[in-house]
Amino acid sequence: MALPGTGPSPASSPRGEFPPEPFRLEITGDGPRITASVTGPLDVEHTPTFLARVRLRCHPECRVAVDLSGVPYLDSTGVRGLLALKRELEERHGELCLIVSRGSRVEWILRLLQMEQQLGTRPEPEAPVDEPDLLRAN
Repeated sequence: MALPGTGPSPASSPRGEFPPEPFRLEITGDGPRITASVTGPLDVEHTPTFLARVRLRCHPECRVAVDLSGVPYLDSTGVRGLLALKRELEERHGELCLIVSRGSRVEWILRLLQMEQQLGTRPEPEAPVDEPDLLRAN
């Protein structure tokens, strides 16, 4: 049974047939609202960089939208990092919302782990990410 998404992760290819996907993080916004758009795997290698860069931009009462629509692979380190970020934001009266593509591997993993509600996931937006309704977790 194949998992939803784009197929095998390049990092997990047994013969290394696929080059690893590059990790990119673009953070936009400042002050009370930021959007972190991730491209590439959010895994044991890239989660520390992701967390460090997002934490630098977070302020008390900050709303953070993390766009995972460009993430083909999310491992347990990535999930733990997102949970830690959510806890840290809530301690400072902030919010976290994850934006995921419908039918993606990331959505499947979060659903399998029953983390969709806990992490406040939303489908990939049709409107700009900075609209207030998209940044509110359930």
